[in-house]
Amino acid sequence: MSCALRHSNDFAAAMNSTASAGGDNAGRAAMIGAWLGGALGIDALPHQWWEVLSAQEAIAACVECIVISCESRH
Repeated sequence: MSCALRHSNDFAAAMNSTASAGGDNAGRAAMIGAWLGGALGIDALPHQWWEVLSAQEAIAACVECIVISCESRH
């Protein structure tokens, strides 16, 4: 979890750091990605990573639904 603290403003650096740490890096990456994604927004994801996603349109639609849902509660 220290990867999230050390790289709290750099999504890619946090993901790369936790991936190279070994152990349950997939589990950590899921948690850290959710935390930093929520804090920094979808634009924090590196453009190159986003482009290779096969379901990027579906993911973007889901993210938009979540954002709209959260905004309507406030």
